[in-house]
Amino acid sequence: MRKILLISALLIFSCSSDDSSNDNNAETFLERYDGVVWEFVQDDDEIGDFDWIMFTNQPQGWIEKGGNYITNEDTYCSTKEIGVPFQGFDVSIIENSENRFSYEATNNAETFIVVLEASEDGNTFIVSNTDNDTISTATRTDMAQISCN
Repeated sequence: MRKILLISALLIFSCSSDDSSNDNNAETFLERYDGVVWEFVQDDDEIGDFDWIMFTNQPQGWIEKGGNYITNEDTYCSTKEIGVPFQGFDVSIIENSENRFSYEATNNAETFIVVLEASEDGNTFIVSNTDNDTISTATRTDMAQISCN
């Protein structure tokens, strides 16, 4: 009888759920938006320029690609991986939470911080840069992943 009570008690404890808030399982920005392509909003669509960004979780980083729809020309493409120097800058993550991603870029001469804040519905994000005090908005696209290949 004791064995049955002990087994019952173990089953009750093993099946009970913990309703406390636990952020250890929360999805990070890079996990949530891995492979999503965003387009930066242009002031003048008539010139046909595009600027896209896609975040990657493995490896952690992003791809930036720009060009022109009218001429069907890519003007730049770069891949940035966290922890790998890029154009003389070392990049390290400051925050990687569900809707917020920020990083610090530093070299011998300067340091700046970039903050990306996604909307609750995940359809837009705003990026601010302490280097030149710019604020830009990007909208989520339905396009397939981008690459520099």
